[in-house]
Amino acid sequence: MSSGVKVSLCMIVKNEETDIKACIQSVKNLVDEIVIVDTGSEDKTREAAIGEGAMVHDYFWNSNFADARNFGLEQANGNWILVLDADERLDDIDGVYFQSLLEAGDMEGYYFTIRSYVDSNEKVSEDYVVRLFRNKPEYRFSGAIHEQVIGSIKSNVENGVGFANITVEHYGYLSTKVTAKNKQKRNVEVIKKALADNPHDPYLLYSLGIEYMQSERLAESVQQFETALRFLTGGEGYFSSVVVRLGVGLLRLNEQAKLTDVLEKGLIMLPDNSDLHLLKGMQAFLNNEYEVTIEEVQPIVEQQSEIITEQGARNLLGNAYRLAGR
Repeated sequence: MSSGVKVSLCMIVKNEETDIKACIQSVKNLVDEIVIVDTGSEDKTREAAIGEGAMVHDYFWNSNFADARNFGLEQANGNWILVLDADERLDDIDGVYFQSLLEAGDMEGYYFTIRSYVDSNEKVSEDYVVRLFRNKPEYRFSGAIHEQVIGSIKSNVENGVGFANITVEHYGYLSTKVTAKNKQKRNVEVIKKALADNPHDPYLLYSLGIEYMQSERLAESVQQFETALRFLTGGEGYFSSVVVRLGVGLLRLNEQAKLTDVLEKGLIMLPDNSDLHLLKGMQAFLNNEYEVTIEEVQPIVEQQSEIITEQGARNLLGNAYRLAGR
């Protein structure tokens, strides 16, 4: 970038030769340096990164993503840090808009929209994560997995974190990529190691539940979500996801009584959560209560869902109308 405000792209990678070039190229016009932390690649990741102008630093993997991220931050010289993973791409961004984010004197960081895809290339989920922040020694990542920097920012400034109109396209949930990199096995090992030191950490328990669910270990995933809920207050940013994913697991296991209890309590705390209404409608459909399905699903059929596409919700609603004689 030509401005006096410099941006460092920071990434941690391992065996990303097929993705890293496209990732860097999606942001190359926005950054002034590229800092790559390699945790043990055995392919041509290093060569691909260097070919795109990156500085590659070797790092001994200690099963802690935050430590690796923070090592990368120590190598960065920019005024701002931009964080991406190799299986992500930044949507096209107007350079003037991006520059305005950097020049906002009262801002310390920005949430980006993270849009994740599956094999059908349908949008399956959206999340909001701080991916752009000022390069300050007090701003560091925490968490052995699904690491975040927002905690350290908020512990230093009361305000100053906003939402940017920037989307990151994430392709890491494609089954071909998960299988090729054996991500689930690695993630489970990382989480279990962290849980050995913090057995009551609800976010780690939630993260382990997600890994189990993605590998179809439904009973084990439900157990982790139930345990995580015991240590949550309800104010956490991921609280609703724990409740929804627990509901999905119970629905798939046909644990009807438990599911009813979770939905009743969940809707008291989260009355506007569309996925909980959707789960209630799906349970009603299984029990031939088609009018209840219609009542629950019709108002939220067009809303973004973590658990089903809009077409899937419409199919459910259409079948409920048909079976209800409507």
